[in-house]
Amino acid sequence: MVLGEASFKDNLVMTPLQLSTYDQLPYTRYAFPQTHPDRLASIGMVYGVMPPDVRSCRVLEIGCGRGGNLIPMAEQLPGSQFVGVDLSRLQIEEANAWALDLGFSNVDLRHMDVLDIDASLGMFDYIVCHGVFSWVPLKAQQAILRICRENLVTNGIATISYNTKPGWNYRGSLRDAMLFRASQFERPAEKLVEAKKLLELLAKELKGEQLHEKLLLQEMEALKGKDDSYVYHEYLEECNFPFYFHEFTDQLSPFGLQYLGEADLSLPFGKANMQALADAFESLSDGYLQLEQYSDFVTGRMFRQSLICHQEQVLSRNYDPNILQRFRLESLLEPCLRDETQGNETQPQLSRTSDGSIPFRYKHTGTMVQLDFDNQLVESAFHVLSEVGNGGCSFAWLFSEAVKRCASISRMGGSELQKLQSLDAVQSLQIALIRAALSGGLWLHTIPASHTLSVSVKPRASKIARSLAATGERVTTLQHRSVELNALDRRLLCNLDGSNSIPQLVDLVREAIKVQQDSGAMPAMDPLEFLKSRLAFFVRQALLCN
Repeated sequence: MVLGEASFKDNLVMTPLQLSTYDQLPYTRYAFPQTHPDRLASIGMVYGVMPPDVRSCRVLEIGCGRGGNLIPMAEQLPGSQFVGVDLSRLQIEEANAWALDLGFSNVDLRHMDVLDIDASLGMFDYIVCHGVFSWVPLKAQQAILRICRENLVTNGIATISYNTKPGWNYRGSLRDAMLFRASQFERPAEKLVEAKKLLELLAKELKGEQLHEKLLLQEMEALKGKDDSYVYHEYLEECNFPFYFHEFTDQLSPFGLQYLGEADLSLPFGKANMQALADAFESLSDGYLQLEQYSDFVTGRMFRQSLICHQEQVLSRNYDPNILQRFRLESLLEPCLRDETQGNETQPQLSRTSDGSIPFRYKHTGTMVQLDFDNQLVESAFHVLSEVGNGGCSFAWLFSEAVKRCASISRMGGSELQKLQSLDAVQSLQIALIRAALSGGLWLHTIPASHTLSVSVKPRASKIARSLAATGERVTTLQHRSVELNALDRRLLCNLDGSNSIPQLVDLVREAIKVQQDSGAMPAMDPLEFLKSRLAFFVRQALLCN
């Protein structure tokens, strides 16, 4: 099968109808943390690439839409330059207006056809193409790969996302049903309404007794909560081509490119606890790429966010633990808690396994993932990371603090303490951290945090956060993640512009709380304590800056 094989004429990037739909149903402004230059650089370093410095880089986003992904990067990395192109004139106009309103001078947004991108646009350290490749015809796909070859610096990294078989085969049947219903209507809004009616009918009538019914119900469940722009462009656009992983990677070599890894650092077959399955398939695989393809067959993967680089780059897949010395480490793992009743009160207590260790867990793509550590030093290190929070820390500092904590708890001294500080101890912690990173529970950063870890006398939220809070959209944090806020949090965030003191903010909160109490939406509470709790929440969400 030819990559992106379709009935479209090769000289078209999008049909006039598609251009119309993207103007009529523009994408919601949304940030994708897996496309951030810091993420691309950190994964590149794990695989042996020496990527450009993220703090002074040049980034191109193909299909930037309304700027929801690119413009927040401009605030987080003021020393870097960001260029975005999109074929939807309306979305580019909105993106430019937003960037102008924010006062960002390091953003260049252009209404442009991907086929017209050439050397005149310049060279880039990082290229982002998220939510485009599967949704355009063959000639546009080839143009994207050409740009990654011709406009990417020697040690640069690009990321391309695409729908993946065999997993998307299941989703494709639901798409076909929605397209069949939508084909009887002309306007995108009508198509969307009628397709959603079909989903409601299927959800009501299907019992899940047959395998195919179960798969359909599972896909419909995944659509709950998705905004209309996502549903339309993912399921009702004329162009949507899922690929087998090998079909995608086979196209890289003619363009002088190679597969680097995924934007979510992980092992083939998913999590580290599936290593035995990977070992079994290794005998059938002629190299790493085949192993990745077998993993898709086993796991039913539906979507990939692949990183690519120039063929000249020499890659390593040994996961050298010493590489951790070069990163700021941020853990998503929290110690497991259980409710314990003491008298008339129920208090959360640390949950211990039968051997006395404390497991750690985090939520990954909607599923709770748990890691158990049978090493006291390692357990102490993850407690330290949990207490440090989203600011992260260096490996050297983490090891030192973990030794102190472990020695204090066990009252160690002399030879025991020396053993705790040995090379074997260092390596055991490194291996555990690599395991956590490959399981998605540890993020590796190449740059310092751009958010503040404390509350100042006149708190200030990022410009992006205040702007999005005012519009009612999901708010993008200074870690390039999205968070949903309630109306009261939005109002408070909009007033954190660095001009209001804590007493002034208390007055604002007192007034807002009274309105909520009068409507019966909120119980009585102390305004100062409420303000402190919300500011602490904003710190944890990386919404405040210096």
